[in-house]
Amino acid sequence: MWRFMLCVMIGFTLLISSCGQQDALAPETDQAPPTPVDSPADPQAEPAHEEPPAGEAPDEVTADPHPTTPRAEPSAVPQEIAQTMADIDALVATGQFTEARRLAQEQAAVATGNGRDTLDQRVQTLRRLERQAVQARSALELLEGSSIEQRRGRRMLLDSGPAGRILLTQAVRSGPPALADQAATLLVILDEAPAFPALLERLLASEQSAEEQDLGEKLRDAMVAMTPDIDAEALRDLANMIPQQTGAIRRHLIDIVLAIGDDDTVDQRLGAGTSERMHGHIKQAFESGDAPLVAWSLGHAARAGLGIPGFRAEWFHNHELEGPHEWRSIETVLNWPNLSYIPLVDETGRREWISGRFTGDFLAPQSGTYTFFTNSDDGSRLWINDEMVVDNWGMHGMQVRSGTIDLTANTLYRVRVDWMQGGGGAGLIVTYKGPGDEDQRLLDSNVVRTLPWDK
Repeated sequence: MWRFMLCVMIGFTLLISSCGQQDALAPETDQAPPTPVDSPADPQAEPAHEEPPAGEAPDEVTADPHPTTPRAEPSAVPQEIAQTMADIDALVATGQFTEARRLAQEQAAVATGNGRDTLDQRVQTLRRLERQAVQARSALELLEGSSIEQRRGRRMLLDSGPAGRILLTQAVRSGPPALADQAATLLVILDEAPAFPALLERLLASEQSAEEQDLGEKLRDAMVAMTPDIDAEALRDLANMIPQQTGAIRRHLIDIVLAIGDDDTVDQRLGAGTSERMHGHIKQAFESGDAPLVAWSLGHAARAGLGIPGFRAEWFHNHELEGPHEWRSIETVLNWPNLSYIPLVDETGRREWISGRFTGDFLAPQSGTYTFFTNSDDGSRLWINDEMVVDNWGMHGMQVRSGTIDLTANTLYRVRVDWMQGGGGAGLIVTYKGPGDEDQRLLDSNVVRTLPWDK
């Protein structure tokens, strides 16, 4: 019996000891859990797995020697690497992506804090540009190949990203004329307004050779297309260059300024008086007497308030165009098939023993051989730039004579027609046929302009 009682007492003692150990191991409910070993010591530190703000991609997971320190996105270029970033930008602007990436890597290795983060991110961007540049450079080579290769190259460049735009800009700045022409066209398609200064730089150097002059016209057209997206300050700088330029470059710059819009729009964007200065340049060109300048100015004649459609006419009361003229007029067309159309009568009221001289400027719409006709009663003659092309002089009824001359597109030619009338019937019809024309056209105010008599 005593043995049984001893076992019961021992068992009860072991049970109480076991419960006491479990109570000692359980935490008190009003105490905070201990801080984990890998948690930030600073109670103000951000949680290690905080979600990124809406619209932002999470940072790449990279090895960090200080994992408990949050890596803030740099909001501005740290001052200590500002010059390095400027040097990198300069290399990128000239298409030297690999050199820029190596510089960024070298400086990142010795930078600290935000400067290191900024350079590391720039290295990743430069690697992407390097990959894009491989495709873009191959495409630029295709632009100098066959027509099929050129089409393929254009498609590749339109899909080559920022590196392609940078290399196209470089091609405009320093590539051969044919390549620069295609590059400028692609930059217009890509709406690449930042390339405008490069186009202007090449344009200002475009009078060195005939090939460069042709390129100058293409660059002007590209810049005209870009003007809606160019800031006013850049266009004002361009307008201020005009007085220092000469020849075709001067004309191209004026064309670009006027492409901004009508006179009110030009003045709103570039300042009051800008359009009036452009008109002055146009008038100066028109009155210079230089055929290419006059031809160009006629394209802006109505806007600048100079030149009018038609011929200057001088009428004489004799059939030999002698002595002072009787009166002057502006004739829009030389198309008088009989006496009733002739505007001048002699002292007796008859349209006899009179003559007229008609002068104007003819702008050839295309290059090639032109044929001019005079159908007159009595005599007539036609000159182009002091070269007689048609000789239909003498006393005769309505009679057609013609002559040919080679003219160049977009070039202005001075036209002069002399006509005389003796007795009897009278008439004058002047026509022409251009390259490829099947029918004759009237030589009229659609293709001939002149100065008013008071100019």
